[in-house]
Amino acid sequence: MKKSMIAIVLVAGIAGTMVSMAATKQVIRMGETSAAVTEEAATEQSATQQPEGEQSETAPESYKMWGSVMNVSEGGFSFERQFEEGGSEEVIVHIDPEQTLVLGSDGYPVNLDQMKAGNSVYVYAGPAMTLSLPPQVTAVMVIVDNKQDNAMPEYVTAAEALTEDGQGNFRLKTAGGQEFNVLSDCEIIPYLTRQAVRLSDVVEGSHCLIWVGTEGAVEKIVLFNE
Repeated sequence: MKKSMIAIVLVAGIAGTMVSMAATKQVIRMGETSAAVTEEAATEQSATQQPEGEQSETAPESYKMWGSVMNVSEGGFSFERQFEEGGSEEVIVHIDPEQTLVLGSDGYPVNLDQMKAGNSVYVYAGPAMTLSLPPQVTAVMVIVDNKQDNAMPEYVTAAEALTEDGQGNFRLKTAGGQEFNVLSDCEIIPYLTRQAVRLSDVVEGSHCLIWVGTEGAVEKIVLFNE
């Protein structure tokens, strides 16, 4: 009887470890480092400790992947994702007409059938990726290098309103923890509307495309209408 009980405990322990490893693999596949696992756990714990109604309403920034298009099909495409530390993997990207924006490097919409094998792409997705082979995601934003002479913009969510840097320019802090210098004469336009917008319209939770110039400062912003 004791041997049977010990065997059951060991099997349960091994199964629990395998589940934990699978979950960790899924997070690391998106975040690439075990630090992402620790940070996510801390965030979840903090959220559960906050009184009801006081949780942050700012959504976490989507995770960015990049690479080159391999194949395009109806409703999605596959691309060869590149890793910062080297190596690559194929990823299948699903396009949801209700939630995915596919834009060119000029910030204007691109039809999926305009994408070609070899195009460079940024894929913003999250928070999870399937553990299938190849892995699959549903994108929030896809940016395609459709203009060879254009720099690729970044898709960011502002963590707060722009702040002055003391030198006549501004600082943009993102929900992903990045900081960018923003020129005082930075061009800012709304996404597909004629509404007049100013740098002061960038506030906490604002979704933006930003173009960083050769000097490392943001030179252009496309502000999405919430």
